[in-house]
Amino acid sequence: MSSRNHLHAYFRLQESHRLLHKALKAFEEDSSDEEILKRVQAATDRIREAVAQLNS
Repeated sequence: MSSRNHLHAYFRLQESHRLLHKALKAFEEDSSDEEILKRVQAATDRIREAVAQLNS
């Protein structure tokens, strides 16, 4: 596995971390369940992309 794959995965995980913080902020602001789930799903998608990158 190349360093480039690791770097791409790292950036995706960094993005997922930011998205999870946004989901937490939405929760703290009493946003709708739909909005919170949308943000959590976006973070989950980035994590899946990172795993796929590491497995390629």
